[in-house]
Amino acid sequence: MGNGHGMTSSELFYLTLGATMALGLFTFPRELVMKGGFDAYYGLLLAWALGLAAAWMSVRWGQLFPGLSAIGSFKIALGWLAYPVLLAEIAFTLAFVGFAARNFLDLLKSVFFPVTPEVVLIVALLGLSAYQAQQGIFGIARSAEIVLGLAVLVTLAIYSFALTKVYPPFIVIHAPHLLPVVESGFATFYLFLNVHVLLMVTPFVKRLNLGPRAVFLAFVVLLGIAYLVLVNCVGSFGFIGVLRVAYPPASVLRLLRVEGFLIERLGILVLVGNIVLVYINLALNLWAMTTATIELTGLPRAGRPWITLGWTGLAVVISLLVPNTAAFIKTFPYFTALGFLAAIGVPMTIHAVAWARGLGLGRRNGPYGAGRAKPPRGIILWGEAVTGPGSEAEDIIGDRAVARWKARLEAGTSGGGAGRRRKNR
Repeated sequence: MGNGHGMTSSELFYLTLGATMALGLFTFPRELVMKGGFDAYYGLLLAWALGLAAAWMSVRWGQLFPGLSAIGSFKIALGWLAYPVLLAEIAFTLAFVGFAARNFLDLLKSVFFPVTPEVVLIVALLGLSAYQAQQGIFGIARSAEIVLGLAVLVTLAIYSFALTKVYPPFIVIHAPHLLPVVESGFATFYLFLNVHVLLMVTPFVKRLNLGPRAVFLAFVVLLGIAYLVLVNCVGSFGFIGVLRVAYPPASVLRLLRVEGFLIERLGILVLVGNIVLVYINLALNLWAMTTATIELTGLPRAGRPWITLGWTGLAVVISLLVPNTAAFIKTFPYFTALGFLAAIGVPMTIHAVAWARGLGLGRRNGPYGAGRAKPPRGIILWGEAVTGPGSEAEDIIGDRAVARWKARLEAGTSGGGAGRRRKNR
């Protein structure tokens, strides 16, 4: 379990799970089947591959600038252009939080709380997420490690059991056709829209050389869950029937009953796991927006709770402005296009800039060097001075950290010592 010395790779694994599949989780796979038809199986694989590529680029960016926050590394790579790019990323993340909360709110109202006012549910959900965000990235990581592990195991077990209830003739697999695969893959990319939040997370991993492996394993688990959901939905309702169901996964889970079991409705366990996933995802995004705001504006860190509260309030307003999930689904193509730019376009651009300018660990031992990349060892992120939730080490983030990196660049030693442990100040 991580501590002030950095986050473990297992915590990064669970945070990767928490950073994905929160948006549209309960309407999946309607859009996938609508665009892909019988090619939905291949479209899901394409969406997964794009999400994995975005996550991989985010982790590799952290390896380029060990010991430096994402905001600082953006400033070094892009200069003054970092500000509009990062502000656009924050704006997109805010919209994502609001839309994800709205999508989840509609499920709660239709299944659990049909008469409860919307504002009560949305304030409760985002309020709890904001409280979790105040525990800092290490607190969120520990919570994800504790609860998501059990939630994933229960989800895999129950959806695997649900396969015994499907109607096999509904599960039709044909040879792929290019256009439906591309259309359905792009339409389903909304499951991985906010994976670029890992840009903010990876600088806090203690052994970042294990980061790509942890992210890949997380995406393998996600692919397994997504295919189980897809096969169960198609096998239960058919390709045409999936389009007529508002919440296909929830409808499948309603069919599961084990007489005499402690919890006869097994689907309740999966829905609880989904609640936990959305809760972790919203907390992670609120933390990322707050941290980026503090470092971009230079506001005092003592005001962190008020900044988080402000972003939470705006997210509540956005979620309430959307009348229902059906109205939001109509905007999916446009929102997915923006998310594609944020999740893949921005990481590709900053990697290209780093390669062109020779930034990062250096040509000899960096990811873009001619020789073999040397993984940084024992990186202390936010330093050994981390003493509690939300506390930060001055020598890792902020303008002074950026100035030190620029000095190393000018001296030709951008990688040397960046990952060394620093003594407490």
